[in-house]
Amino acid sequence: MKNFTILLFLIISLLSANAFALPLDKIVAAVSDEAITLSELHFEYFLLNPDKEFPANINTLGIRTLIEQIIQRKLVLKDAERLSLVDISDKDVASEFVNFKKRFGISEKYELFLKKTGFSDNYVKGRVREKLIISSFLEKRVAITAFVRTDEVEGYFRENFQMYKGKQLKDAAEEIREKLFALKFQTRLEEYIHELKQRYPVIIIGDDGK
Repeated sequence: MKNFTILLFLIISLLSANAFALPLDKIVAAVSDEAITLSELHFEYFLLNPDKEFPANINTLGIRTLIEQIIQRKLVLKDAERLSLVDISDKDVASEFVNFKKRFGISEKYELFLKKTGFSDNYVKGRVREKLIISSFLEKRVAITAFVRTDEVEGYFRENFQMYKGKQLKDAAEEIREKLFALKFQTRLEEYIHELKQRYPVIIIGDDGK
């Protein structure tokens, strides 16, 4: 209850502070003591849709799904910080930052992306670091619980024998193991996110500010 009260105070304070600010400063959600702004939402949207215009109404399924993804990212980052299990080097960040820029093909498209989102290289590098932290942390926190036993692979092969006609277990084992791991990982991840939402309060603010 104390955390929720603090969160409400933060939201009210930030909303008041942004009453005469640019529209991009609007708060769309918050995780614990950290606000998620419209400008941050813009960044994520244009990362996925570089050639599209940002929708005027954020109360759409697509945008709400994007907000939920940002919330989940921040939840995992908070837990990674709490447990201190991951240490990402500047060298790793620099290398991944180069890969990030390559996805745009030419430098002009990357510069246009920065212009559309209003962010700088430093912000992008911060997001790259977060991506590396999340990937490494989830491997330690979630992937390890999605271990697939040999008897599970054998059982799946027997129950779905028709899918593997002409193949021996040894030929299909790796494919089955990867499939079962993906299913287990997704289930464990959903359970973990649910746990995090119990630990860290989350608020989503509608397009009308409610």
